[in-house]
Amino acid sequence: MYTNLQNFYDSPSFNGYDSHGEIKRFNILNDYQFTSVLDVGSGPCFLKQWLSENEITCTYEAVDIRQDSLSLCNCSTYEEIPLSNLYELVCIFETVSYNIDFDENKNKQIFIDLLTKSKQVASKYVIFSVFNENKKEEFFITNKDELVWFSPEEINSILQSIGFNNYQIIERNDLQAYCYYVVCSL
Repeated sequence: MYTNLQNFYDSPSFNGYDSHGEIKRFNILNDYQFTSVLDVGSGPCFLKQWLSENEITCTYEAVDIRQDSLSLCNCSTYEEIPLSNLYELVCIFETVSYNIDFDENKNKQIFIDLLTKSKQVASKYVIFSVFNENKKEEFFITNKDELVWFSPEEINSILQSIGFNNYQIIERNDLQAYCYYVVCSL
């Protein structure tokens, strides 16, 4: 039974992706302009690396509950979303994707809480990705219950309950074939 993040992340530099996958998922951001970013679930700040490689000038701050990963970052870091700050863009890329304790409801509530707080500190966009329930059977792992899956109906319900009115659910196989990308405009 997986009871903590260390069961999934045995190294502070590991985020669940190979070196190609960890970066390509950020390409969803190419269509948006922003000058400040809060990366929720940052791990060791791969998004910061992507921003630099793509010559996107902005301030970047990271949030993660994994102190060992944050210690690898060269930026302002937090263990919780800083509610006193404001960011043009808040990103939450597959942050609550592992089904810790195999309690899907608990993990989904954690995600809803992160979205709620993200809406409070975002001035232009909240962009996130979650695993696509319709692709569950195609996914390559044996125990698919290790991940937290979402349907479009569930995403709509969550976003409406938080008060997001302007959003788009996107499937982009070129980024991550098993995820929904959701762009919420504020």
